[in-house]
Amino acid sequence: MGVSCLCFQLRRAARAVTQHFDANFAPAGLKATQFTVLSAVSAMGPTSIGALAEWLVTDVSTLSRNLALLQRRGLLRATAGSDRRVRDIRLTAAGRRAVARAYPFWQRAQDRIAGELGADEIRSALAALSRITQHAIAATGEKTAGRRGPRQIAVRRATSIS
Repeated sequence: MGVSCLCFQLRRAARAVTQHFDANFAPAGLKATQFTVLSAVSAMGPTSIGALAEWLVTDVSTLSRNLALLQRRGLLRATAGSDRRVRDIRLTAAGRRAVARAYPFWQRAQDRIAGELGADEIRSALAALSRITQHAIAATGEKTAGRRGPRQIAVRRATSIS
């Protein structure tokens, strides 16, 4: 396992990259996971928790806990959706300011890693990660089709965010 295990290597890289981005986001008062959620809501516009969870490829209960924290900080607001059972999540004015304030810190963190690897290697890595995400979502959707349904929406969204 270890060196040849895709899951091990991806999770290891994700932890290291998250720590790097967390350190860079500290002056903005955000964690990388929080910036990711805020940026996703910014890109998607008002959206349901379910759609946001699919886009981020996470489960609704984990996302709900993270959303609650961002709501308590006044960065997100939940409003009634088109269906009474659905709540839409949207950025508040403070949330838009937080994204704008954190963006230069994201850029610095991104540039630091990109500068070490070079533009071609970054493009290749991002393309490979996108393909891995697509295949993993499709494979998981096939196995859970009877329980939760296929996740084609997540596949489309995972490939359209860059």
